[in-house]
Amino acid sequence: MASNIQIVGMSGNSVDPIPNSKLYRYSFRLSEMPEYDWKLLYEQTVKNESRESLRRRSTIVDDTIIVEMSADDDKQQQLDLQKELVAEINRKYDAAQEKIAVELAARAQEKRDFENEIARLREEAKELKF
Repeated sequence: MASNIQIVGMSGNSVDPIPNSKLYRYSFRLSEMPEYDWKLLYEQTVKNESRESLRRRSTIVDDTIIVEMSADDDKQQQLDLQKELVAEINRKYDAAQEKIAVELAARAQEKRDFENEIARLREEAKELKF
């Protein structure tokens, strides 16, 4: 099943000041609570971004993306960048899930083949003459 997580709006207290800074936390609500692995992929992608990225620092808490922005930041641009990031994570997550499914199917086939070989060898052993 394809991931279709999207940013759907602002959360309750959507703009909160960050103490001792000139930054604010903007809270964007997601369409659903992401799986743990989806969140992990999001966090790794954000962490590994180049410093030249225009996207502001962000994290996920429950079903909310929290983005740190200054009063001067282009809010629409930051929201659009977050939407692009969520779509990218959906694609990466789906690709990883597909790879896992293929790997599990291959392992299951190997196990069946092994069990069939054992059964064949046991039948063959019954034919031994003592």
